[in-house]
Amino acid sequence: IYLMRSMIRRENGKSFVYVRNADGILEKRNIKVGKDLWGYYTEIKGGLTNEDWIAFPYGKDLKEGAATVEAGMNELYGYDYY
Repeated sequence: IYLMRSMIRRENGKSFVYVRNADGILEKRNIKVGKDLWGYYTEIKGGLTNEDWIAFPYGKDLKEGAATVEAGMNELYGYDYY
C-alpha cells in the first residue's frame, strides 16, 4: 500500500494515520512506513489494510473519538481525482 505523504502524521518518531473504526468513530492507528515514492507517496509496511477507511483531510481540531462521514475525492475537493 502507498499513501500520499500528506495523509501520514508523525509524533515522537512514530508514524500514524487516523482511521474510521468498525463503529464509525475516528481512531489513531500507528503504522510502519517504508520507502518514499517520487517524494509524494510513502510505502505502508504495516498497520493498515486495503479495507481501512483513512480519515482525511486533517484539521487543527481533529480528535480521536469523533464521528466520521464517508466521502469521496469529489466531495472532499470538489473535483474528480484520478
